[in-house]
Amino acid sequence: MKIYLVRHGETDWNTKGKIQGQTDISLNDAGRRQAEELGEMLIEKKLRAAVIYTSPQKRAAETARIISRKLELPCHILPGLQENCFGEWEGLTWEEVKTHYAQYFQEWYANRRYQRTPGGESYQDMLERVVDALRRIAEQESEDIIIVSHSAVIMALRCWLNDDSFSNMVKKYKVGNVGIVEIQAEDIMKKGLGPDK
Repeated sequence: MKIYLVRHGETDWNTKGKIQGQTDISLNDAGRRQAEELGEMLIEKKLRAAVIYTSPQKRAAETARIISRKLELPCHILPGLQENCFGEWEGLTWEEVKTHYAQYFQEWYANRRYQRTPGGESYQDMLERVVDALRRIAEQESEDIIIVSHSAVIMALRCWLNDDSFSNMVKKYKVGNVGIVEIQAEDIMKKGLGPDK
């Protein structure tokens, strides 16, 4: 079974370079257009999926609803698929984090898979809840599915699936707004969640 991971459309915080995390930001007009265009592209490519699941956050859920209307597919909100919680860093740019949380940022950056942000999650925390959600989906679905989620979710999943260091997240696995990545449900089901490389 194929899982098509889709990042949500653009928000105003995306354009300003702000860390969104679990702050519930809506799509902007450009993001809504991107979702419409993605839906049309998926129709043109004849992508076959049975259902759409989405993070409960507004920017993902709205993207998913637009795509579901275009593709005439059911759409379900599933807690567990939401973005990494960056705690006190949400609403700041990465440059502001480096300035105001210099020492903490260095520690986090060196061990971001397991180091939590102040008041937030580590990527491992996020990975465990996302993988649990994906496994629950895979157990009840038999046809290909679309999952609308978030940048850090998709990057972390790809690092984990490829046995790659999380220091390569952005360099190798960055995905733009409404970017789409295909993974196999079987890989999610059989892989352990132990230490990274």
